[in-house]
Amino acid sequence: MSNTDKLAEFNARWMEQNEIYRKAAKRFRLSESAFWILYFLQESEGTLGQREICAAMCLPKQTTNSALKKLENDGFIIMTESSSRRCKDVSLTEAGHRCADITAGRVIAAEHLAMSGLTDEEQEQFIELFSKYNKLLNKRIGDIK
Repeated sequence: MSNTDKLAEFNARWMEQNEIYRKAAKRFRLSESAFWILYFLQESEGTLGQREICAAMCLPKQTTNSALKKLENDGFIIMTESSSRRCKDVSLTEAGHRCADITAGRVIAAEHLAMSGLTDEEQEQFIELFSKYNKLLNKRIGDIK
C-alpha cells in the first residue's frame, strides 16, 4: 500500500470515528457541541472552567459559548464567576447530571468497553502512535508558508 493509500485509509477511519460520535449526539437529540460539553463535564465529575472547555472542544470560542448558553438556558449547566473573573466555572445542574449520565456517560462506557478489546500493549501503541502523528502533522502544517 502506498503512502497516499495509507493516508486515505487513515482519513477514512478518522471520518468514520467522527460519524460515530455525530450519530451518538443525534441519537440523544443534542448538537455535537452540546454533546461534547456534557462529555467533558461528565469526565470531570461535573465542573470545568470555561477556558478548559473551549480548549478541549478545539472549536471556535463563539461556537462553544453558543452551546454553553443553550445548555444553560435548558437548565443543564450553571455558569458562575470564578476566582479569575475573566473565566466562568461551568457546572452541571441536577438535571444536567441526569442528562450527562444517559448521554455522554453511556458513550464513555462504550469507549471503555471498546478500548478493553485491545491489549494493554495495543492501547499504549495506539495512543503513542496517534499522539506522534498529531505532533508531526501539527509541525508540518505549522511549517506551511
